[in-house]
Amino acid sequence: MATMNGGDASGDASGALKKPLVLVVDDEPFIRQMIRIALRRQFDIVEAGSAEEALEIIQKSPTLRAVVSDARMPGAGGIELMLEVQRKYPSIRRLLV
Repeated sequence: MATMNGGDASGDASGALKKPLVLVVDDEPFIRQMIRIALRRQFDIVEAGSAEEALEIIQKSPTLRAVVSDARMPGAGGIELMLEVQRKYPSIRRLLV
């Protein structure tokens, strides 16, 4: 299940800047939580528990700036996910952990 904590780096109606949006992908909820805690001060975070879920989120998130993914997950792993992101969304930064 995806969770979201915010938006993009553009200003909102009040003129305040929002933090860049980062997708964290890992099949282990505890690991996603630890990464979210480490990044939450500088980034808005959205989470996915699989590569398939991550691709759905990416398609619906035009303001997404980066993807942080576990390399080993059941089904399509992080390497396959990152190759797909690079092919379809080359402007999104990628970090494989």
